[in-house]
Amino acid sequence: MNTGAVTAPSRPLALGLLMLVLLAGFSLRLAAIGVDGLWMDEVFGASYTNLNPLEVVVAVLRFDIHPPGYYLQLDAWSLLSRSDLWLLLNSVFWSLLSVLVVYWGVDARAGRGAALVGAACTAWLGSEVFFASELRMYAMLGCHVLLLWCCVDAWLLGGGRARLMAIVGLLLSLSLLHSTAFIAVGAVLCYAWGRALLAPQPRGLVKPLGLLTLLAGALLLPWLVNASFRSVTHTRMPTPENVAQTLGGWLLGYFPGVGPHEYALAALLVLLMLVWLMVRGSAYVRLLVFAFVLAPVAVVALISLAVRPIWLDRTLAFCAPFLAVGLAVHLHERAASGRQAWAWSAGLLLVWGTFVLGFGQLQERVQLPRKMQFREAAQFLEQANKAQRPVYVPSNVRFWAMARYMAGPDWGSLLAVQDPVKPDESETWRKLYARLGEARLRQLHLLPVQRYLDTPAGRLWIGLSPLPPAVTADGYFYVSDMSERNRAQACPVGVEVSRHIFEGVMVFECK
Repeated sequence: MNTGAVTAPSRPLALGLLMLVLLAGFSLRLAAIGVDGLWMDEVFGASYTNLNPLEVVVAVLRFDIHPPGYYLQLDAWSLLSRSDLWLLLNSVFWSLLSVLVVYWGVDARAGRGAALVGAACTAWLGSEVFFASELRMYAMLGCHVLLLWCCVDAWLLGGGRARLMAIVGLLLSLSLLHSTAFIAVGAVLCYAWGRALLAPQPRGLVKPLGLLTLLAGALLLPWLVNASFRSVTHTRMPTPENVAQTLGGWLLGYFPGVGPHEYALAALLVLLMLVWLMVRGSAYVRLLVFAFVLAPVAVVALISLAVRPIWLDRTLAFCAPFLAVGLAVHLHERAASGRQAWAWSAGLLLVWGTFVLGFGQLQERVQLPRKMQFREAAQFLEQANKAQRPVYVPSNVRFWAMARYMAGPDWGSLLAVQDPVKPDESETWRKLYARLGEARLRQLHLLPVQRYLDTPAGRLWIGLSPLPPAVTADGYFYVSDMSERNRAQACPVGVEVSRHIFEGVMVFECK
């Protein structure tokens, strides 16, 4: 492998170029987060920020399939503001930190020139821009995997208790981010075992790696058990179309307007790059690509086919930056002279930028609306409900969303505002509530205070039990989802007078 001493730019020049890369990446991400309000899954995190840390943990266990780690750090982030923009900047922060970690990791292995290439490719990745524009844990999860990659390499090369404790801390944090974090943790462990077994003297590494593997399993098991009891309906099977969308989306993102043929072409380009790296790359590059790209894709496909469908674009979101890392390190290995290294770098960035920004139309697509229009529905109610009639929003998440946009982001506690009779369709939770009893429910902040919230645009009501007749006597608005679209009369009580359709949300006027 080249040392990179001849081809590396000076440190001041490299830092200046890195700042330009970060600025370009920030510009794309900032353009993407300013388009929409929040959609269904994002409302969870935004609503949890109104709770204290203990209440966040309780709410996550009660309402969510995922562990509480991401929501706890978002709760801390929200101390400065709970606005949509500030909360979304949390994902932008983690995504840009990933760019810095790629630079740091590649610099340690291949020099500053290759590090700049890897950072630029990561900053322009369509999937990185997409997940940076969502109030979800995927940007944070991807950054954690990159940090673990760097820490594992540093520990394997130099040892040290501090590095080992950093790995343990990152494993703990990663296990608390997502119910499918075992895929990402497995990728890190696969890489670590591969590096250890390929080392000249692997025996001294086997025992600590074995203990790390057992620790990772112990950290992940409770959340896997928790997820196994939850009903998830939006996961998919790995059909050729779904696989092409996932792999092609690494380059193009998952924004509106990307067609199946574009995804297929991008996926073909990704596969060609992977084949090239596996055939022509060094042992290090092949292990990197296998552990962080090929193995996770294969594991998710196998579980989906043999156990239960878990295939989603975001399940494999952490893989995309390692494609950029592999290309950058391989570029360094192939370049034999300063001129050749600069030529390879310029060529790769030109092709990458042309495909992602040009063919992928990333700069235009990040500014297209793509989320549910809770914000727009709330604005409509502010104009239409001058008489302050009740607004009935039975489902939890839709109620939280409408409360956010009708009363403001500091609207209150989702634990305090619940239907005490029938909070949802879960018979299991109703039995559990009854078994816990009033005293224990109060200790856990699960005892509702009321089932309505007063807003400037009318009183919001939550829950599936019937509303008091006096509430609906003079008419009300009913907020539901698109499943009501084909019903002639959607109002639970009374007669439908009018309906207004928004993206993912429907508002009915009932009398």
